[in-house]
Parts: sequence; C-alpha cells; structure tokens
Amino acid sequence: MYSEIIFRNIQDLGGITIGGTNINIIRYADDIDLLATSESKLQELIDQVVFHGKNYGMEINTKKTEYMVITKPQSIPMCKIKIDGITLNEVEKFKYLGFRITSDARCHKDVRARIAMAKQSFNTLENILRNKNQSVSVRTRVLKCYVWPVLLYGCESWTLTTALIKNLESAEMWFYRKMQRISHIAKKTNKQVLIQTNQDKSLFRTIKK
Repeated sequence: MYSEIIFRNIQDLGGITIGGTNINIIRYADDIDLLATSESKLQELIDQVVFHGKNYGMEINTKKTEYMVITKPQSIPMCKIKIDGITLNEVEKFKYLGFRITSDARCHKDVRARIAMAKQSFNTLENILRNKNQSVSVRTRVLKCYVWPVLLYGCESWTLTTALIKNLESAEMWFYRKMQRISHIAKKTNKQVLIQTNQDKSLFRTIKK
C-alpha cells in the first residue's frame, strides 16, 4: 500500500514516451524499474522515491538496486546514479520477469537463452516426445503445450533479425528431428521432416501473430 502511494507521487515526473503516454515506472509486485531518458532525470526519479519512501519508514536496499544505460552506440556513456551518497552498481544486462534486457537494446541473447531452455524442457519430456508408441499428433500437441511456451516467452518484445529467425527455425527443426528420432547424418531435408511430422513450419508464423 505504501509503495503504491509513493509511486503515485512520481507518476507526473519525466520518463519515456510511448504512444503519447509518459512511462517512468514498470512494476510487477516487488519487481520495480524506473525509466528515464537521461542520467539527471533518472536521479530525480530515484531521489523522489527515496524522499517519499522515508515518509513511510521505507528505504531502498542499495545492494539489490542496479542501473543500466541502454544505448545503440558500442561505447556506453558514463553515468553515476546514487542513493544517499552511495553509488549504485551499473550493469550491462539484467533479467526482468524472466526476460533478459541488455544495454545494447538487442534481443539475441534472450532468444538464444530461450532456445537453450526450450531444449532442456524437451529433454525433460523426452520419454513422451520420442515415444513412437504415441501418435505423432499427440506428441506434437505435447511439444506445443510444454515446450513452445518456454521458447516463445516474451517474444512479443523481440526485434527479430534474419539471423535470429534462422536460429528459431533451426530450433524448430531440431525438435521435430529429435521427436522423430531422425539422425543428424540422415539425408532428409527439412521439408521431408515436416511432412513426416504432419507439420508445416509454424513457429515463425506464431511469433508474427
């Protein structure tokens, strides 16, 4: 309740503008991020949160609080954010609600991490997904129910490049080949694998939707 009051006090301060709406904070429960377009504006936001928080006996844990500069240039601008004279730790990446945000504003690390996690989920369900006593349609439904959500978590925020699309399509074919026990040295084209699995290449279409 106190944090809600505190953040209402800063809602009119500067943030970033998206679709004509000023946004200076995103939060889910105790996962809180402040957003600003410059070092001075971010410092102002934090100072106001600290000020209003102290009115309710609340303090920010400086050991658990970090900041990151998001910029396209390779050289990251010098920036120092402080709380009560203590300089916070600057990072180049952090995880927010399971999504990896990096200082270069790209998503390739998150996509590749998602592919790795999806493959791990596949291996956990290997006894079902590679069981030929089960029909292909049943195994495909299990794949899309338990593996696809792991792979596509947060995909709405991805900015896909040609290379990342190829990575995702390769992962999709990896699932189908593993599910059908098709060796990597077997001379079967992706098209043949899709026909054998009764699938078209639907993963990228899912992301586009």
